[in-house]
Amino acid sequence: MSGKSGTERAGNNGGEKITGDADTCPVTFTVAEIWTLHDFVRHEMQGQDTWKFPPVSRGLNEEIATALVNCVDLKLSEWTFLLSIGDLLVIDYLVRHDFKSPEGARGDAILLKTFRARQALSYGGYRIEGGVTEDVTYSDALKATRQTEEVNEDAQPSDQPDDSPDADPDGDAGSVPTA
Repeated sequence: MSGKSGTERAGNNGGEKITGDADTCPVTFTVAEIWTLHDFVRHEMQGQDTWKFPPVSRGLNEEIATALVNCVDLKLSEWTFLLSIGDLLVIDYLVRHDFKSPEGARGDAILLKTFRARQALSYGGYRIEGGVTEDVTYSDALKATRQTEEVNEDAQPSDQPDDSPDADPDGDAGSVPTA
């Protein structure tokens, strides 16, 4: 469940880049996909208090309604939502991968968008951009990422002066020459 109100969860108004904070991830859906989300995502259900992540979300339901109104009124073809892990799990629970709407939305496309967002939230957005040059297993890719992080953690600041050739040999860096 989201925990954010519809006004705090404003999506993209068509054009500006949306970036989520540590608890949310931007996911863009087409209008047909948003209509599909509207068909599935409800605002409440009986016994929702017994679930850790109930398959309902009033905040997400409100945002879907807002997105649809804005897309139709402003003739937008897509909308970007800032989704929490709870929102992503709601969609995962409700949308079937084999679903196809008459408007052309596909359940598998919706789910893959949410899976990528969950991956970004879980693994800090680690994705291979521009294709893969060498085929590696998922566990090997994670090991490589962890090794890179360990190397970065081992780097320590130094109080010693730089001995680089770029250092100012006269020690008058930043002084203004007099004429």
